[in-house]
Amino acid sequence: MADLPLLPLPTPAIERRKPGNQPRESVSAPSRGRQSERLGPKFARLEAVSGTPEQLAALQADPNSIAPERAIVFEVVSTLADFIAATRKVPGLEPLGEEEIDAAPDEDFATDKPQKPVSERLYFAMPDQRALGELLSLWRGWERDGSLPRGYSVWRPIFERLRDVRPWGPEDRLEAETRAIWQEQLAEAPAEPIRAELELWFRERQEDREAALANVEQSLTEVGGDVLRRAEIPQIRYAAVLARLPAAAVRTMLENPAVSLAKTDALMFIRPQSLASTPEPEVEPETEAVDASALERANEPLAALLDGLPVTEHILLSGRLTVEDPDDLAAQYGSAAEQRHGTEMASLILHGDLDAGEPPLTRRLYVRPVLHGDGPGRPEVFPNKELPIDLIYRAVRRLFEGEESAPPSAPSVKLINLSLGDKNRPFTGLMSPWARLVDYLSYRYGALFLVSAGNVPEPLELDQIESWSELEHAASERRRDAVLRSVSMTRSQRSLLAPAESLNALTVGALHENAGIEASAGTMSIDPYEDGNLPNVASALGLGFRRSIKPDLLFPGGRIKLQMLSSASPVRARLAQPRPGSGVKAATIVRPGELDRAGYTDGTSAAAALATRAAHRVLDAFLESAEAEGREVDPRDLGLIAKVLLVHGTGWSAAGSDPLETVIAATHGYTTRQWALRRDDAARFLGYGICDVERLLACTEQRATLVGVGEVRKDETAVFRFPLPISLSDQSCWRAVTTTIAWFTPVSSGHRFYRDVRLKLEDASDGIGVVGVARKQRPQPTDNATFRGSVVHERGGGQKAVTIDDEGRLEIRVACTSPTGALENADVIRFALAVSIEAGIETGLPIFEEVRSAIGAQIGAQIPI
Repeated sequence: MADLPLLPLPTPAIERRKPGNQPRESVSAPSRGRQSERLGPKFARLEAVSGTPEQLAALQADPNSIAPERAIVFEVVSTLADFIAATRKVPGLEPLGEEEIDAAPDEDFATDKPQKPVSERLYFAMPDQRALGELLSLWRGWERDGSLPRGYSVWRPIFERLRDVRPWGPEDRLEAETRAIWQEQLAEAPAEPIRAELELWFRERQEDREAALANVEQSLTEVGGDVLRRAEIPQIRYAAVLARLPAAAVRTMLENPAVSLAKTDALMFIRPQSLASTPEPEVEPETEAVDASALERANEPLAALLDGLPVTEHILLSGRLTVEDPDDLAAQYGSAAEQRHGTEMASLILHGDLDAGEPPLTRRLYVRPVLHGDGPGRPEVFPNKELPIDLIYRAVRRLFEGEESAPPSAPSVKLINLSLGDKNRPFTGLMSPWARLVDYLSYRYGALFLVSAGNVPEPLELDQIESWSELEHAASERRRDAVLRSVSMTRSQRSLLAPAESLNALTVGALHENAGIEASAGTMSIDPYEDGNLPNVASALGLGFRRSIKPDLLFPGGRIKLQMLSSASPVRARLAQPRPGSGVKAATIVRPGELDRAGYTDGTSAAAALATRAAHRVLDAFLESAEAEGREVDPRDLGLIAKVLLVHGTGWSAAGSDPLETVIAATHGYTTRQWALRRDDAARFLGYGICDVERLLACTEQRATLVGVGEVRKDETAVFRFPLPISLSDQSCWRAVTTTIAWFTPVSSGHRFYRDVRLKLEDASDGIGVVGVARKQRPQPTDNATFRGSVVHERGGGQKAVTIDDEGRLEIRVACTSPTGALENADVIRFALAVSIEAGIETGLPIFEEVRSAIGAQIGAQIPI
């Protein structure tokens, strides 16, 4: 056990919060006459709903018309409209979901700033014939004189601020990314069938879901396709079919969606089958022999790896894994040489970067294969007859609940590594089903998912460099800035890969760092960054859902070098393969029988594996100190403890964030007044920053870290008060207070806010100013970005001398609200809080001893006799 362990937090007091003020509309709206002029013709077409059967059939045959059993999109520019309440007034109008987007202003809808985007809400609903007739009647009354029947006033703000009403059509179901992927596949193999994931609108009633599925299967039969797999997960409003489509049917969809499978009304999206984002393996990578130490075996694993199947006989993995393979994916590997990715990830979790020489974890690692081999020299893939979301869902349920008659596989697991992503699903603003699943499973089981942000292997174009020679001989600052500019300019093509946008997971980006030292530079190979304060050039960028902080933190993912693709302007560079000193060292397998080899890997998969190892080490230290001090730890809180502590150990380095913000401002033309936009863009790269794991394992004489778990309900504030170190009184030395909250939020899939629980740090009347520090210390993310996820992390610093007496208290206030309104007053939300108080080492102040003594007295006083 550490000599100076982490300290427990006192029990918080609970206060009720007052409801906030009702928001006001901030966007101008057109007159009723103008709305009638704009939208009247669209509603007029609904007259056919109550017309002859021939008129109704014609309406249903036109995919561009609103019709029964076809999803409608209401585009509403309003912050006050309550669409769910409005649908309850119209029998047969079933709400399907909603989202919020920034839309361009026009002559009808604009803010007081001409160029400022307007916030537009998209509401999706499925009407039957009766609902469309009722909707037309309501519109006619409002259009005529603004009147609505008694009890229907909830429709007024919708009609007043309705920008458009339209059907969800074939073009909506086929996104640009899908078109590009399929065009490429058809070009490579014009006659090969193509697998597609068909995502259905999720209907509330089982009979409606069954009818929709039958409709989709009939449409598939008509185009010559067939069903490979069906899946339904009601908890995240997910229903999908994995289908095999003839190449001709896909070509028709691309050329004329309106006469293809894309016209099927039951479908929400048609997408390519998920493709695992594992790297292309090198044919002959550099490897070397390694030794292995003995394992101090423990029966209950804390961490699980969902990945490819590791080589269990490898000297670094033998006896350290618990593998369950109920789908027999092992049989789908041609040879051990194909088992690269799982072997590397297992090695990194258990041993870390082998060049660092760290001792291995002392518990086994649970492994569930979800990938299999795809032939020599090819990356591992998801099973071609599985929906990966369904496969992950079944794997995690088996961990905690068992499957069929089998008991739970490893209910002690609190950390789940997903060093995987979907290459075919970059984040574009909508939560992917995979991310929704991770959020649900995190909340349901209290497990922390550690997810890789995704890798972007595309070449970089350096528009400010005239030649490769100029890049080679440039000063390190100029080279760094040229690369950062290239990455920032292409940020929209470097977004996270699903499920990295998950709110409850910790998303891990790859730091430009590794433990090994390079012996010599490779041929025509250039290191873009001199030090390890920035993400490497492969690491995908945030932000996440509703501009939340993503990635959450950075872990070493290799010092990825650049190699020349074109030497003249514009200079283009590709990403070099990992080598000794530029990659993270892990167990590998190249040829059968070589079970003692280690090689090099890089990217966010490796970073997520190292983050999982760090979380494991943190929990090991936490549990060891709790046991030594006789404190009980509720096992259900371990995922939260790991989450809050990993983020608590993060921070931006000015050596990385300052030049990054400078390049961002110059690249995108931000003024000094637009510092928040500049800072948010920096957070796309850095998240909350680089994690210093050693800070989380123990305290120091000048730093006391307190961690604990609290409970709060909607519209309550949990108030933590604890004594301040008296030695800081009247001292003008540097000191800091770092505060982190973490929770697993329940979610409402389909709601535009999605997140059911929002926790934030409330400003107390005295706040952390009682310690002589400013609330937020540069550099770090903005307040607005910090409060959008399921982690809040702030660091205040300063050196103002203040007087602290025996009654001095630090007050931390954690307030709970429900953005979606789905949280009931009785629902209890558990959260973890970590607080660190520290001073400079040179002061010699006994911060830890004073806080431990005061906390011990306070906690002792709270224990009933």
